[in-house]
Amino acid sequence: MRLAAIVLTCLVILLHVGFAVAEMAYWQHPAVMERFGTSPAFAKASAVLAANQGIYNALFAAATAFALLTRNRSMLLVMLACIVVAGAYGAYSVKPTIFLVQSLPALLAFFATWVSGNTARA
Repeated sequence: MRLAAIVLTCLVILLHVGFAVAEMAYWQHPAVMERFGTSPAFAKASAVLAANQGIYNALFAAATAFALLTRNRSMLLVMLACIVVAGAYGAYSVKPTIFLVQSLPALLAFFATWVSGNTARA
């Protein structure tokens, strides 16, 4: 794989690790509530849901990292596509900026991986 594809994919993995940590461990922390635009009451009421969402982000990160480390290009493309779709749905259902934070990096990594595989396989 080309360096750009690897770097972009690592960015996607790190983003999802960050999402998972924020949602699973720090959902009620003032900085996280401010970043996500939630009130203390909402954060408390939605903590279990946020943790559940966090585990999905952790699984996205783990599976994407596994695909990258094992050089499984097909699995990597599927994981990146799933992340794009999840972010697009989040943008539609929750907040449009989710597309920029979640889908766009994954989309860039997807295309960089696709192009690098079509020009020179890793």
